Amino acid sequence: MYNFLSRYGQLFAFGLGAILTAIFFVTVFTNVEGFSDLSESEQAESTVFNFGLYASIVLTIVCAAAILIAGVIFTILTPKQSLKALIGLAVIIVIFFVSYNMADPKGIGSLARTILEEGIQEGSSRFISGAISTALVLGAGAVLALVVSEVSNLLK
Repeated sequence: MYNFLSRYGQLFAFGLGAILTAIFFVTVFTNVEGFSDLSESEQAESTVFNFGLYASIVLTIVCAAAILIAGVIFTILTPKQSLKALIGLAVIIVIFFVSYNMADPKGIGSLARTILEEGIQEGSSRFISGAISTALVLGAGAVLALVVSEVSNLLK
C-alpha cells in the first residue's frame, strides 16, 4: 500500500481535487445568473455554494483521519523512531497543562470585559488562555531554536 500511495498518491489527490473543483465551478456558473438576481437575504440562504463547502469539509475530515491513522500505525510499527515525536508531544501537553492551570479565568482589562460581555465560561476562558500561552511558548522556542542553530552554523 505504501509503495502504491508513494507512487500514485499525489496524482490521485490532485485528480480528485480537480474533479471536485470542476463540479463546484459547473454548479456555481450554471446558477450564477439566478444568484445575482436574488436579494441579499435570499443570497445568504442560497444553497449554490453548498457542494464546495461540503466537499471541503469532507476532504478535511478524510485528510485529518488519514494523518492520525498513519501516525498511529507509524508509531506502532517503529516505536524507536517515534520516541522523539512522542517526547515532543508530551512536552507540548505539559506546557499546555501548566499554562491552563496558571490561567486566570476572569482575565484582566479588556479581556475581562470581553469574557463578561460574551458570557464565556470559566473552563473555556482557562482553555483559551492556556492555548494562547502554549502557542506563545512554542513560538518563542522556535525563534530561540532558529537563532541558536544559525549562530552554531556561523561558528562552524
